Formats: sequence, structure tokens, C-alpha cells
Amino acid sequence: MSTNSERRQALDDSTRGLLRKYVGTLPAMLQGAIPADWTRRDLPFDPKPYAPLVASYFGIRDRETIAAAAAAGLMMELYCCLQDARIDGHEWAGSRVSEPLGNLLVSESLARFEEIAGDAAALRPHVQRAFVELAKGYWEEQRPAEEQDHFRSVTNRAAPFHILIAAFGLRSGQPEKIEPCSQLARHLLFWFQIQDDLEDWEEDLAKGRRSYLLHRLAPLVGTKEFGEWTAAEVENALYLYGGAEMLIDDSVRELEQAGRFVGTSRLLRRLLGGMLSEHRKLRGWCLERKREFLRTAA
Repeated sequence: MSTNSERRQALDDSTRGLLRKYVGTLPAMLQGAIPADWTRRDLPFDPKPYAPLVASYFGIRDRETIAAAAAAGLMMELYCCLQDARIDGHEWAGSRVSEPLGNLLVSESLARFEEIAGDAAALRPHVQRAFVELAKGYWEEQRPAEEQDHFRSVTNRAAPFHILIAAFGLRSGQPEKIEPCSQLARHLLFWFQIQDDLEDWEEDLAKGRRSYLLHRLAPLVGTKEFGEWTAAEVENALYLYGGAEMLIDDSVRELEQAGRFVGTSRLLRRLLGGMLSEHRKLRGWCLERKREFLRTAA
């Protein structure tokens, strides 16, 4: 009998194989516009477990279907990355063929999701909604940081992910569960953004990107304009003045909100429970380290 890790590896290999096969159908000039870690010869990245988790929500266990959805999701992800990179002016997306490559990827992704859903007409409103929300996410980011709805900005930028959710919901014959699963995903996506901000705050600060983390730390940094903040001031706000605990509390809030929509998936319930437990332990650890620092400094 195969173990969970062996089954996961088999699923990842199937997903990589499907993606390699598709990339291999593209002419060389289009393959050259794909980032290095998406090359035809090697796909060293690990496909994220989004498709298996969503499949578990709808009770779908067929590995071929899950691998097909994961590959379609990765095509959509690369389409979004190409579009974001063009908007942000990244050099690797400056190729003249990056836009037609993105068009090919999104059309192929949608065709595969239609096959998974088994009902193209029923999937179409979900596709339209996803891209309308994506547009709202781009629009929200143009507003001043202090006026942004950061939750909507972050989650709307990931709105095409909800096409995968809708495809699984339609395939399973449970369309009523599509919206609850999408709500769960929104809270998990925002939770992930908080974790990402914690890892990347120095780069964000250096590049003048006012991430959610830096927005939250503003009251703890002082009265300086954002462009005048120093890394040392952000470190103090994060590690001495309560910023880390505040962001852990934000993370716990998002996980708790996600738990309201978890449904009957034991896998997701167990996963969320473990993540909540770890965050609460981490908060206690942060407070204890701070107490030790204050005792030593006194």
C-alpha cells in the first residue's frame, strides 16, 4: 500500500508531466518567454497542493482529474505571472511574445477546466466573475495604500483560482458548495499573503512597496512618511513594539474565518487545526522572547 507522500509524489509527477507535454507543443520562441523554472526540460518546482485540497472539499479522489486540474491551474498561474510582470515592468516579461504566450496559456487553461467541469456553459459565469474580480484587484492597488481594502486587493488578484474551485464543484455535482469553498480560499490566500509579507518585508521596504505588513506597522513606526522609513525602525516595530504578535493575531483571524467554511473535509479541518495550533504557540514564544529581552536589558 502506498504512503501519503508516495501518492503526493505520484500526483506531482503527473502534473509536471502534463505541463511538460503542453510546453513541448509550443514553438521555441514561445518557450523562450517562459521563466527558467518552467522550462521544457525540467520543472524543479513543487506544484502547490491547492488542487488536492480543493478536490478533498468536494470529495473528488480521481488522481487523473486532480492532476489535470493542477496542470490547468499552473497554466493559469503562469498567465497571471506574465501579466503581473508586464504591469510591473519586469525584464523577463518584456519579450514581444509574452502577451501572446499568456493568451495561449489562459485559453488552454480554460479549455481544460471546461473539460473537468463537464459543463462549459455552467462554468462560464464563474470565469467571468473571476476576471471581473481580478480587474477589481488591479484597480484597488492603484488607490493610496491607506485607503485600500487590502483583503480585497490581495484576494481579488488571485481570483482566477476560483475557476478551479468552480470546475471541481460542477464536476462533483455540488454547485452549492462552490461559494463556501471560494470564501475559505479567500481567507487562506490572505493568510498566505501575511506569511509572504513577513518573509519579504525588507525587499518590499527597499523597493517602496507598501505591503499589508508595512501598512499594519505604520502606527508602530511613528509619524515619518513611508518613503523615509528605515529597516531598523521596521524591525523595532515588528520585534519590539508588538508588530509580530499583531500579525500573528491577523493570521489566526484568517484561519478561524476559513474554518467557518471548511465543510465536511476532514483533511482541511485537520490542516487548519494544526496551523492554528502552531500560530498560537508562536505567539506565546514571541512574548516569552520579548520578556527575556526586557529582563536582560533592565
